[in-house]
Amino acid sequence: MGSLKVEPIRNTRLVRIRCESRQPIVAAQVANGYAESFINFGLDRKLEANRHARKFLAGQMDALRKKMAQSEERLADFMAEAGIAHLSPQEKAPAEKESVQIRDSLLRARLLMLQKQIRLERAKAALADGRAGVPENPYTLEIKKLLLKEVARYQQMEETYKPEYPGMTRLHAEIEGLKGELAQEKEGSVADLEADFEAAKANYEGLEQEFQHSMEKVRGESKALAHYALLKREADTDREMYSSVMRRMRETDITSALNASNVEVVESAEVPNMPSRPKKARNLLLGFLGGGMGGIGLAIGLAKFDTRLRGKEEVERALGLPVLGMVPDTEKLRAKGIDEIPADLPMALATHVSPDSAISNSFRQIRTLLHYSIPDGRPQVMMFTSSQMGEGKSSTCVNTATVLGQQGTVLLIDADLRRPSLHKTLGLRPHPGLSELLTNQAPLEQAVQATALPNVWAIGAGRTPCHPADLLGAAAMAYLCQWARSHFGYVLLDCPPLTGMPDAAVVGTLADGAVLVIRDGYVDRSEARRVVETLLGVNTRILGAVLNRVQTSARSYYAYHYAYRLPEEQKREQSLKAPSQPS
Repeated sequence: MGSLKVEPIRNTRLVRIRCESRQPIVAAQVANGYAESFINFGLDRKLEANRHARKFLAGQMDALRKKMAQSEERLADFMAEAGIAHLSPQEKAPAEKESVQIRDSLLRARLLMLQKQIRLERAKAALADGRAGVPENPYTLEIKKLLLKEVARYQQMEETYKPEYPGMTRLHAEIEGLKGELAQEKEGSVADLEADFEAAKANYEGLEQEFQHSMEKVRGESKALAHYALLKREADTDREMYSSVMRRMRETDITSALNASNVEVVESAEVPNMPSRPKKARNLLLGFLGGGMGGIGLAIGLAKFDTRLRGKEEVERALGLPVLGMVPDTEKLRAKGIDEIPADLPMALATHVSPDSAISNSFRQIRTLLHYSIPDGRPQVMMFTSSQMGEGKSSTCVNTATVLGQQGTVLLIDADLRRPSLHKTLGLRPHPGLSELLTNQAPLEQAVQATALPNVWAIGAGRTPCHPADLLGAAAMAYLCQWARSHFGYVLLDCPPLTGMPDAAVVGTLADGAVLVIRDGYVDRSEARRVVETLLGVNTRILGAVLNRVQTSARSYYAYHYAYRLPEEQKREQSLKAPSQPS
């Protein structure tokens, strides 16, 4: 025989009995026999428990019956002796009722006495100071009105007559008489208030004595009531316990008579027609579905937790910026052997060395879209920045300068004073540069250097200053940009990354617009959004984004850009003559 398992069914009061055996008949018989044995076992235990319970309850009932009779007898004797046979436990004694009523009257009398005392004290203070506040009756109000009238008359006559004039002396005497009469009336009002207070005080003191007498009566009755409550509670407890045991004994008799089990078989086991396991078809289906769903779930999870910007559509959707162009990853192009760019060549010189490469065509597209990036003409002064280091903003800036140099003069300014790279890329003198120029340590003629790129001149960063952001925000930087506008067709500023440094935000206020360089699959969306918000916060126009090192099919990307280049454009670039350096 195989294994036997009992499994509860979730969210129900059912269990499933499983028996595995090589013989189908034996498996069904064992499962049904186990269920029947369990039911019989439960019935036997129930009957045995009922027998023990009835025997125990019968002994308890005899003892409780005697105890209940004794407690009720003691209660009856005490009630007859104390004369409180008709007093319920919830009802208060007569003396206590009377005490409560007197106490309420005493509280009201005390409140009334305090109110009258306050009114009396206020009236006395007002009378002593001559202020308003003494209660006035209609006669007092009439005297006050007449007094005010006579005073006004006296003041009017005073403008014409002297105080010795008979009419004036007579009127003055009348005013003094009215004042005396008014004072007498106020004193009478105060006397009335004092009489009211004394009456309230006498009433309060009488109620206080009456309350003390009632409390003595209550204390006399409380002892008897406390003893009565104790005996009554004891008798009620004994009666309730006896009734409870009697009910339990009746329930036990009924349960024993029923002789029923609370367990029943819902569905008996039948002899199976086929083996229960292994289920090959189901296992194959589950494996197929599990693998497929697992792969889909893994892909969705990776896409959800990977918040890096990837592809043109995602950049436009996440940042709300137009994508000016997509520069392919040169490492992938070189790995496939389909790009003409030498392996040891810096990315910044790719457009200059290999003008027919996919990268060159990408930057020509960027040049075209930059010309139409603002509605009021093409931008002249442009800054290039990124979110982090390593996104290729310097190489993007140099390559853009290369293609712009095919249409006009360009001045490259290395505004990354913390980590300058332009002088190494273009083979320039490290200094004097921008820092010396802004601190008046070198003239423009020495700072501006010619490069190997046609029609492109450059200003290196120079020596690293102590406070680059303050130097870039000085008036000298604004003057330099203004000078460059009047002498060059384009001015490109290679600025440091915006994350954690304010340098690019300071320079952004001097440019016609900013170009944000984003490395494909490298920068987090939230970080790129913060960079955009920073630029917009200083009122810098964002011309668009350049998606650098795009992780797409290098062969198709290269073939498209290479085939799409027009022969006319090649001839025009070859015939373009480089103008002399601006003065």
